[in-house]
Amino acid sequence: MAWINLPFQNTDQTRCEEVIKSAQKRLNPDLLPAEKGLYLATSQGGVAMAVSFWKDALDQTPRFASPADFPRTLANAPASEIARELVLRGPNHSFVGEDEAIEAALEEGANDLEKGVIKEALIVAFDIAQTCKIQILKRG
Repeated sequence: MAWINLPFQNTDQTRCEEVIKSAQKRLNPDLLPAEKGLYLATSQGGVAMAVSFWKDALDQTPRFASPADFPRTLANAPASEIARELVLRGPNHSFVGEDEAIEAALEEGANDLEKGVIKEALIVAFDIAQTCKIQILKRG
């Protein structure tokens, strides 16, 4: 299956929204949530929010830094948000790096399909080389 290129957005939040919107049109709605997995490759997931969070903590003292922002500082935050919004309850993996992260996401998704762990794998290249793209692998 070929990659589906999405408009590259400047924030993790808006990239998540693009991935969700595109994947909703393409994932099989007849499958159970546990039959679908997410494999996300990121080079910077959470970094911008972490910088902003800690800058606020330094500027305003840690007591006033927003605790609601903290979960978005983690590398797996984009995958968690996408899985939650798409109701994906199968495997959820985040791979950090560049091209090797994309290869690892594809390989892990294909392995889980082959082993029968899931029936559909959403592969996301989230922010590598200023691109955002998805691919959906299906069993069989």
